[in-house]
Amino acid sequence: FKAACEEFFRNPSKYQRELRSLLTNRFELIG
Repeated sequence: FKAACEEFFRNPSKYQRELRSLLTNRFELIG
């Protein structure tokens, strides 16, 4: 998990789209 965090901070633009879609999906499930 720590390695994933380090890679995320090293290259955030790569995961930004996936992270945003994941967050929206989670909020749709909650709401």
